[in-house]
Amino acid sequence: MAASAQVQRVSPKRNATDSSMPAKPNKMKAAKAMKDLDLNKVQKGKLKALKQEQKAAKDAIDNDATLTTQQKEEKTKALRKQFLTNMQEILTPEQKRNLMESRKKQADTE
Repeated sequence: MAASAQVQRVSPKRNATDSSMPAKPNKMKAAKAMKDLDLNKVQKGKLKALKQEQKAAKDAIDNDATLTTQQKEEKTKALRKQFLTNMQEILTPEQKRNLMESRKKQADTE
Protein backbone atom coordinates (compact mmCIF):
# COMPACT_ATOMS: atom_id res chain seq x y z
CA MET A 1 0.00 0.00 0.00
CA ALA A 2 1.51 3.30 -1.09
CA ALA A 3 1.44 6.23 1.27
CA SER A 4 0.50 9.49 -0.32
CA ALA A 5 2.35 12.57 0.78
CA GLN A 6 0.40 15.73 1.29
CA VAL A 7 2.05 19.01 0.56
CA GLN A 8 0.89 21.91 2.63
CA ARG A 9 1.57 25.31 1.20
CA VAL A 10 2.08 28.04 3.70
CA SER A 11 2.51 31.63 2.70
CA PRO A 12 5.36 33.28 4.55
CA LYS A 13 4.47 35.88 7.11
CA ARG A 14 6.37 39.12 6.90
CA ASN A 15 7.88 40.47 10.06
CA ALA A 16 9.42 43.84 10.74
CA THR A 17 12.97 42.58 10.34
CA ASP A 18 12.38 40.54 7.17
CA SER A 19 13.81 42.63 4.37
CA SER A 20 13.58 39.84 1.81
CA MET A 21 9.95 40.63 1.10
CA PRO A 22 8.91 43.94 -0.45
CA ALA A 23 7.01 46.52 1.59
CA LYS A 24 3.26 46.66 1.18
CA PRO A 25 2.19 48.76 -1.82
CA ASN A 26 0.15 51.13 0.38
CA LYS A 27 3.19 51.85 2.55
CA MET A 28 5.28 52.57 -0.53
CA LYS A 29 2.59 54.92 -1.86
CA ALA A 30 2.37 56.67 1.50
CA ALA A 31 6.14 57.10 1.65
CA LYS A 32 6.18 58.58 -1.86
CA ALA A 33 3.31 60.92 -1.00
CA MET A 34 5.16 62.16 2.09
CA LYS A 35 8.32 62.71 0.06
CA ASP A 36 6.36 64.63 -2.57
CA LEU A 37 5.04 66.98 0.13
CA ASP A 38 8.54 68.36 0.67
CA LEU A 39 8.20 68.55 4.45
CA ASN A 40 10.59 70.77 6.38
CA LYS A 41 12.64 69.49 9.32
CA VAL A 42 10.13 70.62 11.96
CA GLN A 43 7.23 69.04 10.08
CA LYS A 44 9.14 65.78 9.69
CA GLY A 45 9.80 65.68 13.43
CA LYS A 46 6.17 66.38 14.28
CA LEU A 47 4.94 63.80 11.81
CA LYS A 48 7.38 61.19 13.12
CA ALA A 49 6.16 61.78 16.68
CA LEU A 50 2.55 61.62 15.51
CA LYS A 51 3.17 58.30 13.74
CA GLN A 52 4.83 56.87 16.86
CA GLU A 53 1.86 57.92 19.00
CA GLN A 54 -0.55 56.39 16.52
CA LYS A 55 1.40 53.13 16.38
CA ALA A 56 1.44 52.86 20.18
CA ALA A 57 -2.30 53.55 20.36
CA LYS A 58 -2.99 51.02 17.57
CA ASP A 59 -0.89 48.38 19.32
CA ALA A 60 -2.80 49.02 22.55
CA ILE A 61 -6.09 48.51 20.71
CA ASP A 62 -4.86 45.33 19.01
CA ASN A 63 -3.62 43.89 22.30
CA ASP A 64 -6.70 44.78 24.37
CA ALA A 65 -8.31 41.40 25.04
CA THR A 66 -11.41 43.06 26.51
CA LEU A 67 -12.44 44.48 23.13
CA THR A 68 -14.46 42.63 20.52
CA THR A 69 -13.31 42.60 16.91
CA GLN A 70 -15.98 45.17 16.06
CA GLN A 71 -14.89 47.44 18.92
CA LYS A 72 -11.27 47.17 17.77
CA GLU A 73 -12.31 48.11 14.23
CA GLU A 74 -14.31 51.10 15.49
CA LYS A 75 -11.48 52.32 17.70
CA THR A 76 -8.96 51.86 14.89
CA LYS A 77 -11.17 53.83 12.51
CA ALA A 78 -11.50 56.66 15.04
CA LEU A 79 -7.75 56.59 15.64
CA ARG A 80 -7.07 56.86 11.90
CA LYS A 81 -9.50 59.79 11.60
CA GLN A 82 -7.76 61.58 14.48
CA PHE A 83 -4.36 60.90 12.92
CA LEU A 84 -5.45 62.46 9.63
CA THR A 85 -6.86 65.49 11.45
CA ASN A 86 -3.61 65.94 13.41
CA MET A 87 -1.55 65.47 10.25
CA GLN A 88 -3.54 68.19 8.48
CA GLU A 89 -2.59 70.60 11.28
CA ILE A 90 1.10 70.01 10.51
CA LEU A 91 0.82 70.71 6.77
CA THR A 92 0.77 74.07 5.00
CA PRO A 93 -2.24 74.88 2.79
CA GLU A 94 -0.17 74.11 -0.32
CA GLN A 95 0.94 70.75 1.10
CA LYS A 96 -2.68 69.92 1.94
CA ARG A 97 -3.69 70.63 -1.67
CA ASN A 98 -0.83 68.49 -2.97
CA LEU A 99 -1.80 65.65 -0.65
CA MET A 100 -5.43 65.79 -1.74
CA GLU A 101 -4.41 65.80 -5.41
CA SER A 102 -2.10 62.84 -4.81
CA ARG A 103 -4.88 60.90 -3.07
CA LYS A 104 -7.32 61.71 -5.88
CA LYS A 105 -4.86 60.45 -8.51
CA GLN A 106 -4.25 57.32 -6.46
CA ALA A 107 -7.99 56.66 -6.16
CA ASP A 108 -8.45 57.18 -9.89
CA THR A 109 -5.78 54.60 -10.73
CA GLU A 110 -7.08 51.89 -8.36
